[in-house]
Amino acid sequence: MYDSRQFAIFSTTEIDKIDFTQVCETSAETLRKSVDGEKTFVKWDQAPHEITNAETSATETVIPQPPSFIQELTTLDGIYTYEEILEILGTPEWSAPMPVVEEPTLVRARNADGTFRADDPSTPDVNEAWEEA
Repeated sequence: MYDSRQFAIFSTTEIDKIDFTQVCETSAETLRKSVDGEKTFVKWDQAPHEITNAETSATETVIPQPPSFIQELTTLDGIYTYEEILEILGTPEWSAPMPVVEEPTLVRARNADGTFRADDPSTPDVNEAWEEA
């Protein structure tokens, strides 16, 4: 699906060097940052394409180079494929763990004699017919 897409990870201190006309992101506000806010990345398509020489009609396959500003980044961690970036973004550095919220288990409430308790219609914000287990 994204076989020709490339990704570059670098420090957020170099966001001002990004030429947003050369990458998929549109502005600094659309950049994803690491959990600590210290790193970010950009992506671009690097699909090979054919060009034809107008004089000879010969075709040639051209593999585009990374965006020109990438060479100016002093904090570049590397250039990655789609599969590699997915693995990186799945790490704790890029994805904060989601807290596990356990839903309470509800059971039917019972009266002292063991029969089911009915909901009291005079308290619409509380359902007395159910209680936590």
